[in-house]
Amino acid sequence: MFFRRFQTQVVLAVYDSDLDNLLKKVNLYDKVEKGQFSCNNCKTIITRENLGIITNENDRIYIYCISTGCNRKHYNLEVNA
Repeated sequence: MFFRRFQTQVVLAVYDSDLDNLLKKVNLYDKVEKGQFSCNNCKTIITRENLGIITNENDRIYIYCISTGCNRKHYNLEVNA
């Protein structure tokens, strides 16, 4: 398997037990609970269980599901098996 990275990115992680507090701190908790966000890539409705990435780009919040394909797209990873 060959991975090619196009750029270096800093990735911050959150423990599952701290996720609710993080979502509340950035005012996303109620929206995620109500299913008001969809994955920026595949358009799957985001829930607490499938939330993969939260990113802020140009003062706009983007959320991606936990799918490997959506994570690869966000981080610009190309995979050749």
